[in-house]
Amino acid sequence: MLDHEKFPLAAGNIGQTYYCPDAEDLAGFSDYIRTLPLSAPPEVFGLNENALLIQSSHAVDHFLVDLHHMDHGVSVNDHGASTCSTTGNDDKEMDLRAAEIEKRIPPDFDMPAIIEEFAPKYEDSMRTVLVHECARYSKLFTLVKESLYVYRRALAGLVQLNADSEELGKALILNRIPKIWAAESFLSMSSLMTWVEELDLRYKLFHGWVKGGAPRSYWLAGFFFPQGLLTGVLQNTARKRVIAIDRLSFSWDFYDREDPTQLEEHQVSDEVTEGCFVTGIEIEGAIYQVEKAKLMDSQPRVLHTPLPLIFFRPEVDKNRADFPPAYECPVYKVLSRAGTLSTTGHSTNFVCCVDLPTKFDTRRWIKAGVALFLSTKE
Repeated sequence: MLDHEKFPLAAGNIGQTYYCPDAEDLAGFSDYIRTLPLSAPPEVFGLNENALLIQSSHAVDHFLVDLHHMDHGVSVNDHGASTCSTTGNDDKEMDLRAAEIEKRIPPDFDMPAIIEEFAPKYEDSMRTVLVHECARYSKLFTLVKESLYVYRRALAGLVQLNADSEELGKALILNRIPKIWAAESFLSMSSLMTWVEELDLRYKLFHGWVKGGAPRSYWLAGFFFPQGLLTGVLQNTARKRVIAIDRLSFSWDFYDREDPTQLEEHQVSDEVTEGCFVTGIEIEGAIYQVEKAKLMDSQPRVLHTPLPLIFFRPEVDKNRADFPPAYECPVYKVLSRAGTLSTTGHSTNFVCCVDLPTKFDTRRWIKAGVALFLSTKE
């Protein structure tokens, strides 16, 4: 029930325009609706002004992609399939681009040596995580290099251009990840060249792990299957304490890198035996202030901000009532938030939830769509 006339549907001055009208029939409501602006401000939906910036940015991105298609003679039919026309100069350009990418692809991991050195141990599940991640990346590196080799030979007229090579060529023109690579790749919304840069960063993460031991903090976005890392941490704790893994769940501690009194990434102790430090997570729709240890409204024109260094701490028989009020914030791999269930029963995009302390009602952040992301690149 509304306690007064013209009950506002938004805060501030906007509530003077958007309110529940004092009407009793269809004609009265229709007359009110005609007085509303054609475009509703984001505050009406519980969002801040940054939502309008994101919408405008996406519209410009789509417009620029269409211009890029036109410039390279690419057309898209009603079913989403693309066709393109190329010239001899285009073939030379594509060969140079393919050669550039080929040089930047990291070498395969020495899987027999890694499997031997990091043989499974009951008390160390992270060995299995490392081996699986290296195997996935080696498979991806091999696929990229082999497909580029075949494509370049097809451009030179040495082999027939098959469907996969033709699609790869279109992707090179449009600077997008080819479908045959995306099928074996980590989830990404990046452009092709940015994706190639990310490959190198991921290689360095696991190459450093193989050569120098487990990192002090884990770049969660670098994992094909980040849930595997988190499960491995819980499994190690369960086996150390000799309890069922189902009794364990995480709580989270946040550390300010810029505060010398806080634990910084380069100061993380090597003696951590339970839990793990995680970096590289960003938040959309709000900010997390370490000094206040609270979730707050995001700043104008700031779409994403990095979270501080996070410690994932295993808890036995955790009771949420014993902890301060918090927003159970979802963590996604990429900004689309969309995913499908894989054969393991996990989402291809959703990773987990992290509790972010807040002084506001959690419905505020749900309505604002606040979420955490491992990658904010598009």
